[in-house]
Amino acid sequence: MSTPFLKYHVHLLINGKQVGGNATFAEWYPSDAAAVRDARAFFTAEGYHVESVKAAFQAAREHGALLFFDEADSLLSKRVSTGESCSTSINQNRNCLMQELDRFDGLVIVTTNLFENYDPALLRRIQRHIQFRLPDASMRRELFALHLPNPDRVRADFAVLAEQSRGLSGGDILNICLNSIYAGSTDANPERWEVSQAMIEAEIKKARKAKTEHSGDKSKSRRRIGFCVG
Repeated sequence: MSTPFLKYHVHLLINGKQVGGNATFAEWYPSDAAAVRDARAFFTAEGYHVESVKAAFQAAREHGALLFFDEADSLLSKRVSTGESCSTSINQNRNCLMQELDRFDGLVIVTTNLFENYDPALLRRIQRHIQFRLPDASMRRELFALHLPNPDRVRADFAVLAEQSRGLSGGDILNICLNSIYAGSTDANPERWEVSQAMIEAEIKKARKAKTEHSGDKSKSRRRIGFCVG
């Protein structure tokens, strides 16, 4: 029996700060979706241990499906030093996962926005690293059009919104659009439901404020103390 020169063995890691399209990208990939989400279900229902790791990979083999680990930081982060009380269990799980990656001939997709936390030994087992950068103005304009698809109910200039949302991610823009839709759907008469420019701009400001507060950057709101000369 002939042995193939190279087995089908490709693993992808999708990473980026404040990424909104990781899961969407993976879900668009053509495959039997039955086992794609099941990987996380194994760890949620049974706990993260050696047997659940093996069961997840076996399910993917049986279905001929890809394995998708969304926000997989808790599964694939760096191993724990032996001085920690839980180190034996955690390191066994990490080692088992890396062994399964070596044996798995299908496709594994891993997403994260904490790339620096991943175990170096794991990174060596991933053939392709794809970084999602924040969307530029053209992409942001298309995202607003995508998430606000009914032009009869939207009174807004997407080009202007694209400029105002500079630095925001695809996930941020999705939330802005959803919140704007909710804000424009409060009238008792559905015929009057409408999303305005002002509503969307207000949600953009809220998103920026939340990011500033989360990052701890208060520099823009600090008052200078002292005297001006000249």
